[in-house]
Amino acid sequence: MKAYNTVIVWTPNSEHVPAELRGHVSVRSLQSCRDWTKPAFARTCGAVEVSRRNHSADNLAKIFVDFHTLIVRDGIDPQAAHRAFLAIDEYRKTISHDIEGSE
Repeated sequence: MKAYNTVIVWTPNSEHVPAELRGHVSVRSLQSCRDWTKPAFARTCGAVEVSRRNHSADNLAKIFVDFHTLIVRDGIDPQAAHRAFLAIDEYRKTISHDIEGSE
């Protein structure tokens, strides 16, 4: 899936979030996000922002900023974030060739 069509949804791994919802992350297409309440996610980024629905080079950098934010600020497990982000074509093509899932 192309970055311009990607919606990243997650719930921070925080004590303020019910245990069964903590730390979940998913990458979806914009078209698949008709009902974002099921399952419930606290945060979104990506194509939910109209400015990111294009083929700009900035989108690649923003993917990695999003990845960093999920892990550092919101405590998402790095491997869980990585597995979810593998759905993004530009992510797979940009990560180091010796990382599982790279192209």
